[in-house]
Amino acid sequence: MKIVPVNSILRIIVLSVSLTGLFLYFGVFNRFHLSYLEQNQLFRYNADYLSDFFSVPGGLITLAGSFLTQFFHFPWAGAIILTLIGALIIVLSQFIFRKTGLHGILFSLIPLLLLAALQSNHNHPVFLSLGWIISLACVAAFISIENNRLRFWFGIVSFVLLYFVAGFFSILTIGLEILYELLYKKGIRGYRFMVAAIFLSFIIPLLGWKYIYLIPVSQAWLLPVSLSSPAPVKAFFYPMLLYFPLVLLLTFTGKQILKKTGFNFSWKWQYMISGAAVYFLSIFMLIHFAYDRKNELFLSIDFSYQSSDWEKVLDLSNKYPGNNQLVLYFTNIALYKSGNMADKMFQYRQSGTGGLWLEWKRNETAPFFGGEVFYHLGYNNEAFRWAFEAMEAKGLNPRSLKRLAATSLINGNYALAGKYLNYLDQTLFYRKWAKDERRFLMDTTLINRDNELGEKRKFLLKNDFIADINVNNIGLNQLLVNHPENRMAFEYLMASCLLKKDLNAFAANIYRLNDLGYEKIPTHYEEALVLYQGLTKNNIVPAGFQISNTTRERFRNYAHIFAASRNNMDKAAHALSVDFGNTFWFYMQFASEGSQSERNSKTG
Repeated sequence: MKIVPVNSILRIIVLSVSLTGLFLYFGVFNRFHLSYLEQNQLFRYNADYLSDFFSVPGGLITLAGSFLTQFFHFPWAGAIILTLIGALIIVLSQFIFRKTGLHGILFSLIPLLLLAALQSNHNHPVFLSLGWIISLACVAAFISIENNRLRFWFGIVSFVLLYFVAGFFSILTIGLEILYELLYKKGIRGYRFMVAAIFLSFIIPLLGWKYIYLIPVSQAWLLPVSLSSPAPVKAFFYPMLLYFPLVLLLTFTGKQILKKTGFNFSWKWQYMISGAAVYFLSIFMLIHFAYDRKNELFLSIDFSYQSSDWEKVLDLSNKYPGNNQLVLYFTNIALYKSGNMADKMFQYRQSGTGGLWLEWKRNETAPFFGGEVFYHLGYNNEAFRWAFEAMEAKGLNPRSLKRLAATSLINGNYALAGKYLNYLDQTLFYRKWAKDERRFLMDTTLINRDNELGEKRKFLLKNDFIADINVNNIGLNQLLVNHPENRMAFEYLMASCLLKKDLNAFAANIYRLNDLGYEKIPTHYEEALVLYQGLTKNNIVPAGFQISNTTRERFRNYAHIFAASRNNMDKAAHALSVDFGNTFWFYMQFASEGSQSERNSKTG
């Protein structure tokens, strides 16, 4: 019976634990991040779409990355894919390092951590991780060839092919191969290879730019990598870029100094303790600098919103630290959809009307998320416009296309709806949704009987008005002129009055309670009415309604505590926050409108 060496068992354990940790890291702690990545693209099984990938260098790995990303529709599938990529990174790294005389699993685990750090950011697409794999695979194949002439020609030919397949990563590959030749093979052939490789790395991208690709010449050497990547991506991309050349150089230098043929880090306790310390320090740095808990929490709110799980949105909102405008925005939509806006709005963080709708900005974030409120308000044309702008900013994506199809159906623009459904028909996971929506094209009378589309069609505008989509006015009054029965438009109008502390505008619209079928005055409206009446002595309570004795008693208690501490506003705020921090009165006196510290989510 063959006995497995202890070091082999330990190696297997370390690898298994590391890859299991990577799987759980993405499957548990980054699952909503993976879902968001999938929502930012639309992989289509269409010849024209697929051919577009070959219009730039590195199109094949971009195509492969997009193909894999579509499976992030199921976050656990995404975690499996990234774990397999991580396993390949380890295998290839180990092979390369052993060939250069460096033995020790730690050196192969560092690229795994850098990969995890890069994929923790939603701005790092999967195809870039595939670029590392194909680059390392070519280097591994190159250094495994003992015949000098064969290795030389393999390096040259593989570079030419790799440029069209992986773009920039072909430059990285040839650089590592040159370094290997110069350090570990030596001889005149290594210098000849270096000259030929440098010449080709200049001329092939230049010829590709001139005769094949319609791209700026400056991008001929860089695509599909972008130098405009956000700082968190660059912080780990550049170390990954430098890691392999540095390890090759340091290994060679160490061998020359110590006169060893290789470095064999055996599984002695000294090496194990020091290696474990470095590894755990690296994991700590990954979690501290790469993992963005707040962003993942926001994306979980967005995921729950997409699932119409309003209670979950509200629960997660309470867990989010700070005042993120996008979180406030989804919180308020969820408050209305759950029937709690007018009664519980101030139980959640509020900061002016910026939490009701997003300011129009020409970026990827604002239009992608900002059109949701218009759709629910019944402001159909604006919902369409924001979805279209989001598609212009991000490219075809399922979220925008579904909204464009729905709003086109509501507007009765069936040809346009069919166009957007055709795109979704060409996908793997949205084909069924598109098929279900096509029934409205086959029988348009079904739209009026549909709970969602029928309600939105009922609120189609009858009178034109100029859209003024700025941070102060999104046309709520005009929506109510068109449809006085639009309850969401009313509650958003009243919420905006309260958040702007505009009691006069609030008082001017309180009469609508009767028209909209309210059975009682909502809690926050009672609070505003009590305060308004105390200031103006005007009774504007609509006929048939009355302010509850409970609210009147609470206001007397509030006023008593405030009067006792009014000479020290900080003391008053502290005393009142315990029992009255969830009231309009507290917001009116102590909140600073529009003072949130984070105006945009990092998702932008």
